[in-house]
Amino acid sequence: GDAFQLWKIGGAYYDLSEFASRHPGGALAIDLLRGADATECFEQFHLFSDRHRKVLAGLGPVGGGPPAVLKESSFHADVKAMVRRHFQGGKKSHKASGCHVASTAVVAACYVGSFVGWWQGRWLACLSLPVCAWLLMANMSHDGSHHASSRVPLVNELWLLAASPLLYSYASWYMQHCLSHHLHTNEPTMDADLQHHPFAKWHEDAATVPAPTSKLSQFFWHGTAFSLSTLNMSIVHP
Repeated sequence: GDAFQLWKIGGAYYDLSEFASRHPGGALAIDLLRGADATECFEQFHLFSDRHRKVLAGLGPVGGGPPAVLKESSFHADVKAMVRRHFQGGKKSHKASGCHVASTAVVAACYVGSFVGWWQGRWLACLSLPVCAWLLMANMSHDGSHHASSRVPLVNELWLLAASPLLYSYASWYMQHCLSHHLHTNEPTMDADLQHHPFAKWHEDAATVPAPTSKLSQFFWHGTAFSLSTLNMSIVHP
């Protein structure tokens, strides 16, 4: 079949089109990697059990070819074991608690009220709007993008959409943050977060234009990077 319509996992190609609608994490999590190598995401988002490997084995590769070969580093194995021990027994949850949802709902109501006040030209609303937007993004939108706010995929997507239009766009956040940053953290040529600002040196191997001459200038450029990258993701990105 057409490789652009398939998913590459562990060196083998799979057609997950029909399975996407049955995926517990939602179809979007599957469709994000259509036509790409999904091996890293496949392992990253399934830390709590090995059921995903059994499901993949049941689907089988396209054309009856050899199945996926999934290699695992000792570091990844240690992280999985730690995560499973932490959440063992169900007493702790990586999803949002009822109290967290309630407090975030209050912030969301203030966010909507601030938008109304901003539209009416009230100065107080102009100050509260970005604060409420940031609180909403940092708590629910970010976690929703990692499929972690709720067990219901649609809820996670709606929370992520709440970050628009002030902070970042839906599509660019998935590509830049979830895939580039979390799969390739601190890799100068792969982690988009290391490229936020040409004057800030985020990594010792990252090139800067020009290189910061002092710790003070480095601190300054790091500070401006956050505001400018937020502006870029909100306005420049499609």
